[in-house]
Amino acid sequence: MALFYNPVKLQQVDAVEAPPQGQTAIYAKPDGGLYYKTSAGEEIPTSGRQTPSIWHIFGHSYWSGTSGATTQAGRPDALLRAALGVDAACWINHAVPGAQLIREGRQQGGFAKLLQERAYIAFRSAPYASDGGAAIFGWGINDLGYLGRDANHQACYAHTLRTLISLWRASVVMVDTHPSISYGSEWVQVPFSENWSLYGATRDSTTVGSQITLTLPADYDGEPISICFTGAVIGYGGTVTFGGTAGVTGTLYTGVGPQIFNHVVLIKRITGLTSAAAGQTITITVSSLDASGAVSFQGWWLESKAPQPVLVCNIAKLTAAGYNIYPSWSGTEAQKDAEVDAFNQVIASVVAEFDAMVQLVDIDAAIAKNPKYLWDGLHPNELGNARIADACLDAIRCLSPPQSGHGVTASFNPPANRPGPVRRPRRNATWYAPEFRAKGTDYTPVTGDLWAVPFMVTEGRERFVTAGVRVAQGGTQSGQIRLGIYADPACSGYPQTLMQQLTLGDSYLTLPTSPGLVTVDTNFAPDPGLYWLVLLVSFAGSGQLWETMAGPIPYLPNIDASGSIITPSGYKLAGQPTAKLPDVFPAGAIPADNAPLIMLKTF
Repeated sequence: MALFYNPVKLQQVDAVEAPPQGQTAIYAKPDGGLYYKTSAGEEIPTSGRQTPSIWHIFGHSYWSGTSGATTQAGRPDALLRAALGVDAACWINHAVPGAQLIREGRQQGGFAKLLQERAYIAFRSAPYASDGGAAIFGWGINDLGYLGRDANHQACYAHTLRTLISLWRASVVMVDTHPSISYGSEWVQVPFSENWSLYGATRDSTTVGSQITLTLPADYDGEPISICFTGAVIGYGGTVTFGGTAGVTGTLYTGVGPQIFNHVVLIKRITGLTSAAAGQTITITVSSLDASGAVSFQGWWLESKAPQPVLVCNIAKLTAAGYNIYPSWSGTEAQKDAEVDAFNQVIASVVAEFDAMVQLVDIDAAIAKNPKYLWDGLHPNELGNARIADACLDAIRCLSPPQSGHGVTASFNPPANRPGPVRRPRRNATWYAPEFRAKGTDYTPVTGDLWAVPFMVTEGRERFVTAGVRVAQGGTQSGQIRLGIYADPACSGYPQTLMQQLTLGDSYLTLPTSPGLVTVDTNFAPDPGLYWLVLLVSFAGSGQLWETMAGPIPYLPNIDASGSIITPSGYKLAGQPTAKLPDVFPAGAIPADNAPLIMLKTF
């Protein structure tokens, strides 16, 4: 039996492996190469199926924490990572439990999270290469369970998904003040929002006839173009008409969101132009407005002609017990199944708009409503997660780069950070704090102080069950604090979005008037990566002193703006609102020493 190369498993296999859907088995040609053949007769070399070495995961609880598995190691992305042989340091997890694609709010884990955490690529010139690695999009079930299932929600989901797929494939992004954009006087700048904006400010118009002109780069070579707008609530948008010297035509209505939403995103995606359009223009004209309507422009981008992989998961139908987890989802089990099927048709139709570097992951077929694959009827167990990982492998086998002339590697392994792992082992049932140098000077709390200290996790099975701070001197009146954990998935060196509040809801933790350790229960099962333990002084109390850490702590700056050595143990912002922890950590925090000691205890 001949030996054939399995490009996904990275090993030789006996016999001819099962082909991707719509393709014949692997076969050899006289040139020594191994090929698939599509149902249309196209020969595709197996060399076109590399394994991407950098992955980003966006989605809900299937991809975050432990979900229905016992540990993080049993999640579908962890099992897929093992199958592909990709190091955990090259697997960047942006998923948030409960995330819904079409709900605004970066901290919520939907579209805004990708808008903000997709690497910003600006002022690049040709050749327009892709960047950042491969992506898995794993949203869906919470959109149906919490938001709605009618045709308006389906349309909103389709618009948003199309936008995010296109943005992930972007090679250069032009927003707000980019010189390629010319605004009429009617367009008003709206400040940037972490919760729904693309990198920069947006521009709004409430005037029919107002126009924006986009000028294609002089080195434009026929790349797909996407023009991005903010989707308003139905009845509060407007219609734009496209024109210009590049020959783009058509219209787009921006009022796509049901009443439950404030903002989503949508694009006009333009394919079929050639290099002959270089230097020409695309005009955007407000041709009509709803009675209370506005058009909101976010920017535009070029996709790469050698785009990186995107895997888009559909939605698994649930058992009756799983559907019951969503109390507002009415109807019979069969009706709910039909609503999932309808959304899956929408997802498949959006995926079909792109080339073969975007593939559908059929987790619905993988789970098949089989209770033995589901922990609680909703979240898959280890066996169900293995089925999802296999479905991802099937999708990876179907990836095929377009004939861009740039080769295979440009699509499968575009430029992306490849960090090296640093191990930080921790024992069970043991307290750990950030890696400080020594005990610091006791801190006199000030109401409104917000502190963030870095906490690196390197092991894939760690779970922390208790958080603590220490009162060094009791005082006469108790202080009150709020504790939380903030994500930093790209290891940027600065806190990003709130992952978990260690104090229940928006409540605070009271620090007693006697010295000692103060604890609160938690359940933090992180992936390897950099996290930030955050403390907000809600009320300073009187006479208390809190124990601190003396820096330097790794992952913080150690030189200030003047070039002098500093030894910070955290970031500090003064004068912050005390009612709750911010969803997104505010900009402008200053490195400071003697940060309050914050500890986590392993399981």
